[in-house]
Amino acid sequence: MKTSSQTFNISFPPALVQEIDAVAAEQFGSRSDFLRTAAIQYLRNEKEWDYIFREGKKIGAKGKFCSEEAALDELARSRRASGRWFVK
Repeated sequence: MKTSSQTFNISFPPALVQEIDAVAAEQFGSRSDFLRTAAIQYLRNEKEWDYIFREGKKIGAKGKFCSEEAALDELARSRRASGRWFVK
């Protein structure tokens, strides 16, 4: 099965283009590969932060924590239980 891609134009300031090109040449092979990877990573990060904030609101709604540390411990426990992340 053939996968399709869409091409689009985007504008960046010259200094940013230089930084992108330097990293792309060193690590990605092409500017397109770099930008594709950066977009994917950004979207993944947004989903992860949304998850963290949703879980934090759930924990906060329980109102049973007397400290930030206790809430963070509960969040870590919840992550371990879900298998979503490995947290020590």
